[in-house]
Amino acid sequence: MTMRKSNQFDEYLKSMFMRYSVLMIIVIFALFFSTLFLVYEESVVKANKNSNLKIQEQLEGEFKDIQFNLTNLSKNVLVLDRLINHKNQTAVNQYLYTYTNGTPYEDYFLLVDKEGVPISSNLYKPNQDRLTNNLKMKNLLRQTAAQKDVINQQINPILFESNQYSQYVFSKTVQLNGEIYGYLLLYIKDLEEFIDFKNTDAIVLTDRFDNVIYSSFSNAYHIQQKFNLNQPNKQLQKIAGNPYYTVKSKLGSVPIQIMTFVSVVTFKKFIVLGTILLSLSFLVLLGIMMMVIPRISKRVLNPLNALLEAFANFKGKNMNLFVKEKTFDEFQIVIDEFNALTNKVEALIEHNQQVAEKKKQLEIKHLENQFNPHFVFNTLETLRYEIAFDTESAEQMVMALANLMRYSINEGPSEVLLETEIKHIEDYLQIQKVRFGERLHYSIDVSDDVKHCFVPKLILQNIIENSIKHCMEKTLNLQIQINVALENGQLILSVQDNGIGIEQTRYQQILDVFEQENPPETNIGLYNTKKIIELLYGTEFGIELYSQTLQGTTIKLRLPILRGGIHV
Repeated sequence: MTMRKSNQFDEYLKSMFMRYSVLMIIVIFALFFSTLFLVYEESVVKANKNSNLKIQEQLEGEFKDIQFNLTNLSKNVLVLDRLINHKNQTAVNQYLYTYTNGTPYEDYFLLVDKEGVPISSNLYKPNQDRLTNNLKMKNLLRQTAAQKDVINQQINPILFESNQYSQYVFSKTVQLNGEIYGYLLLYIKDLEEFIDFKNTDAIVLTDRFDNVIYSSFSNAYHIQQKFNLNQPNKQLQKIAGNPYYTVKSKLGSVPIQIMTFVSVVTFKKFIVLGTILLSLSFLVLLGIMMMVIPRISKRVLNPLNALLEAFANFKGKNMNLFVKEKTFDEFQIVIDEFNALTNKVEALIEHNQQVAEKKKQLEIKHLENQFNPHFVFNTLETLRYEIAFDTESAEQMVMALANLMRYSINEGPSEVLLETEIKHIEDYLQIQKVRFGERLHYSIDVSDDVKHCFVPKLILQNIIENSIKHCMEKTLNLQIQINVALENGQLILSVQDNGIGIEQTRYQQILDVFEQENPPETNIGLYNTKKIIELLYGTEFGIELYSQTLQGTTIKLRLPILRGGIHV
């Protein structure tokens, strides 16, 4: 039996190469523009929105602090006494100077009587004189008096001299029993001190009438100048001839609009340049394919035709080929070598499986050895005091410590009964309870139907050690709850505390370590716990970590249900 050769295979091969070459170029184009879109969304759109939101939070926080402080300053007895009884000039000056010198930003204070005459201020005398009988100043005080109990805030309408300037002013009435005796004003020199420029190229702050309060555009917009977007309803704006992605928002409790800008000039240039380069690459690759494909086709078809003749004589499944005399001897050598290599590969696979199993066992044992107790010295120190003051408690500690040491150094199986592991934890917590007294409380709740399940040895101690180690210093009354139950066909071991929780950045670092193959020396405890579970039972089991700052931490271990060494 001979295999019939297809006269169209040559054309099919050429057509296939051409189609896949074109497809590859299309995929590259799609990947290029998709990547650009994703990068644009992440580094421009999302980053700008996050930056705008962060600035909102910063301004809200700073303005609330200023309002709170201004309210307290206006109610101070020294300030009231100065305005009502015309006393305590030096004390009032010192009090207000102390406040402004203690703020992290540069500001000026001005205390005036109800007629607008300056009483106390850290503004230069010429600037104080500019405020006296100033129509804008009178209008500002009139607005403040109209609001009475509410703090007035707006763009500073008055330009100062002698290198003193202010972008924004907060003003509050000084009153007693409903009668206004004067006004206290805080001038903020530069709102830039409140703003984080990360992930944005420019920022503009305006009041509700679009008057500029602050602008980071160099000499483009000045305070009290109108700032109008070219296309108010579109996010891409041209500022000074350059395109910017724009995000606009308003502060909830403050009459200020925030506009953040990220330049997209580089992106536009990159799109144009990338399109040109990819198009040229496509044309060059197409030309190369037109020249190379015929040669590739010829080199592929010649040995393929010879192989077709050889496989026409194939008999059975023993990988032996009987070829015609005109067929080259090299093909038989290739088949024989292939069979020999196949046998070697099978032997190597079997050998590697054995090595992997041994390595797995050694790695588990190595990880277990890292769980030896690290609190012996503290326990002995506590024991020394207990022997002197409470011999019965000392005796219980000695027994618990002996149980712990015996359990930890026993080179028995890597899995133990859950009730054995819980007994070990009770001994450990008993010692810690003696050490910390009423500062430590714990509870253990184990369902009756899981006590005879098998779990990895010493799987809980490291977690409880971490809870005590990281929470006890900053927690007056530490509560630790240990719960074991069945859930969705799995054995769930939960350890929960009411400690200070894990700071968000640190929490994310720990989660990142869980995904690493070779973690750093830090966070090794929880990583080892996760690794032991995965090595023993597979990646569908493991550890879950939940924590929020000041709200405690919960760690859940998900294990298979093992009874008598059998996965139920």
